[in-house]
Amino acid sequence: MADGLNVNIVTDGWMNPINANGDLWQQKFALINDYLRFFLVGITLGMIVYGGFLLISAQWDEAKLKKANMLLVFGLIGILVAIFAGALVKLIVNFAG
Repeated sequence: MADGLNVNIVTDGWMNPINANGDLWQQKFALINDYLRFFLVGITLGMIVYGGFLLISAQWDEAKLKKANMLLVFGLIGILVAIFAGALVKLIVNFAG
């Protein structure tokens, strides 16, 4: 086995996929968390790219500059939320388990 890999082995030598790294509900919770964070980061990166495009193409139009600034700020806040949400979920799973 690889170093650092915690795998439970049943008596006949096969790995137990349900209890390999914890309980089944913890694995499902972690998987849902990973998918939601991936989706959130994708949306926020799209907001940042679109806000940057608006900022470059604004040509000193105040409405476009304000919208671009708002998109960039909310995109960065979304990235921070995704990072801290992952840490919060890991804290809850470790505390509950």
